[in-house]
Parts: sequence; structure tokens; C-alpha cells
Amino acid sequence: MERNKEDSQTSILITALSIFAGIIIIALLIAVLIVFKNKDSEVEEKIASYQELLKEYEVKAAEEEEHFSFLVPEVSKSSGINPFESLKTMDIYVRNTPESHLGVVHFAYGKYDVNIEEFLTVSGKLTEKQFTDTYFIIEGHTDSTSSWQFNKELSDNRANDVKKMIVHLYGVDENRIKTVGYSWDRLLVKPEKTPEDKAANRRAEIFCFRYE
Repeated sequence: MERNKEDSQTSILITALSIFAGIIIIALLIAVLIVFKNKDSEVEEKIASYQELLKEYEVKAAEEEEHFSFLVPEVSKSSGINPFESLKTMDIYVRNTPESHLGVVHFAYGKYDVNIEEFLTVSGKLTEKQFTDTYFIIEGHTDSTSSWQFNKELSDNRANDVKKMIVHLYGVDENRIKTVGYSWDRLLVKPEKTPEDKAANRRAEIFCFRYE
């Protein structure tokens, strides 16, 4: 009888612990869902605010010479050259085609959030029609602070954040945008002697072409 009683109490305890564990798991799942929902909401609000800035920028810049002034170079499919074929072909293309360089966006130390005003100054060189048939190569770069691996991830994020802006603001198919992060392998200014030198290296380079 005593043993049966102990077994019964043990069973009740195990059941109670299982229920408690289940409640904890459900609570954690709900918390995660709330976080992601809030994050999605923040992203949507951010994109909406950027779209408003884009409209304002286009109105202000419509009469400036640099606005809608970029001639996107063409790559002929019949040439057998496809800049998107690999990272190597991307690199060869941008190094040998300086006219494909649309512009540069800079970043704060350790950050990868796009400076929207600087981005709009660069993207504003293209017309709405040009965005519909243009391919983009975006390179992310960092200064020499911190480890190579940390900066590799940071440079990837910088390139990807610029890609997101192009996709969300201009409706460009993400398959027409390739990104690559170079960590601090390609410093624009070296050696870095001043904070200004480091700031110049914290950047994303935007290149583009038409593939006809």
C-alpha cells in the first residue's frame, strides 16, 4: 500500500512538472511571436517612412543635374559574359567597368543601418524605368577595427541592408541584386591614420548594369 501511494505521488508530481514545463514552453513561444510581430511592425514603419522620404527627395531633386543622370552600362548576353555567374566574374566586371559604379553609402562604426539620405542621393541618379531592367552588385566594406570574421559579417550585413532598400523602395526583384562582403580586405584609405580615414572605409559600393 505504501509503495502504491508513493508511486501515485510520484506520478502526480511528474504530471504536474510536465504541465508546468508545457506552460513555460507555450509562454516562451507566445513571447517569441510577440517579438517577431513587433519587429515586423517596426520594419514596415521604417520602410513606410523611407518611402515618404523618397517622395520628398524626388520632388526636391527633380531639377538637379545629377538626378536621373546615370547612364547604366550594358552587358550583351551574346558576348557570353554574365557578371552574376560567380563572385569572381562579379569582381572582374566591377574592376574593369568603372562606369558601372553608381555610388557609395557610408555607415557608422559597427552599424549596418543605411544612411537613408545618402542612399537616396545615390539611388536618385536612376529613373524609375531604369530600376525595372537594371542589375545591381553591392559590395560591403569595413574599417580595420575588430577581427576579420566580425567585420566579414558586418560587411555582409551592410551590403544586404542596401539590397533591402533597393527591393523595398523601388520594387526591384531581389534576384537582380547580388551582394558580397569583403570585411577589411579592401580598404579605400590605408593606412588608417585618422577617424576620417576609418569613416571613409565603412561603406557599401553600388554597381549596376543592364543585361540585354
